[in-house]
Amino acid sequence: MMSPWRHEFGSYVIITAVAVLVWIWAANETREPKTVSSTVRFNVPDNGAWIIEPNNYAVSMVVEGSRLAIQNVEALARNGFIIDLAPEVGVQAVDIESKLIANRALRESGAVLRSIDRPSATPSVDRLVPMQLTILPNLPGVQFETQPKVEPATATLSLPSRLQSQFSDIRVQAFAGQDQTASLPEGVLRTLDVPLRILPDVLAANEHVTVSPDKARLSFTIRSQTRELKLNQPVKVQLAGPFEDQRDFYVEFETDTLRDVTVIADADLVRRIESGEATVVAVVYLRSIEKERIAAGGTGSGELPVSYFMAMVGNEGRSVRVRINGSDQPPLIKLKVTGRPRQTPAP
Repeated sequence: MMSPWRHEFGSYVIITAVAVLVWIWAANETREPKTVSSTVRFNVPDNGAWIIEPNNYAVSMVVEGSRLAIQNVEALARNGFIIDLAPEVGVQAVDIESKLIANRALRESGAVLRSIDRPSATPSVDRLVPMQLTILPNLPGVQFETQPKVEPATATLSLPSRLQSQFSDIRVQAFAGQDQTASLPEGVLRTLDVPLRILPDVLAANEHVTVSPDKARLSFTIRSQTRELKLNQPVKVQLAGPFEDQRDFYVEFETDTLRDVTVIADADLVRRIESGEATVVAVVYLRSIEKERIAAGGTGSGELPVSYFMAMVGNEGRSVRVRINGSDQPPLIKLKVTGRPRQTPAP
């Protein structure tokens, strides 16, 4: 015979099991509405690269279902929903509500979508297109011996198709500013790693426009700003000094021309000398004290170095550097100084 204690325990177990079953049934069968917040993003199921704007919609949905079904929907909502779009460029009208109603995971949750605060959207869709462009060197203010070499020679620009059709002068430059080139020596091969610049500037400012690689190597030789020219004709020697000395002294050059003269000057001035537009002269500046010293000597003869050389362009004189017979030392000019007889004023 079963003891009363065992009988009561068995009844308790049965009642508890029935209560649990009833609770589970009620949880699955009792339907209630609830507002669930989520996000909707769009996707183009294509191998290409696409731009979708805007592409992050916050939505508020009213769903109805059992507690378990609501929990399933809330789990889905935390990850957001993705809606596929057609692989077509342009603005697309999307029925978000019908897309979510047809969403397989949402249907299998056991809940029903009753309404949504943003039932539709009109995202803009564009395709990213690649452009293979030759990289152009850009070193403002620099003159080259030969055309700079760019490595790599080309870059791939990726940009929205609407921008590609909008601009006809799209280009990529390897840019080196004057702050990078001003201190570089002339006549020496140099190499710089420089960033690539996208033009026009409006493209560079667009977040969807990219270039690969984003740097290039420039190799170039800066053209020397000076040239040398060996003169075929002799250079005349001219006298300079205080004007008032002319009434007291007579100066005669024993050496009045110089030969084997090489001029070193900026390229433009050398070009003018070469074409005959400019004439090179040697100038000896003779001070009064030097004239008196030479004139007071026994022979009245002396030697003085050339003070400077000038290239005369019209009435304008520009200083130049020269070499005489391969030497940088100023040549000595032989000259003779004699005093002029002073005129006695008539009584």
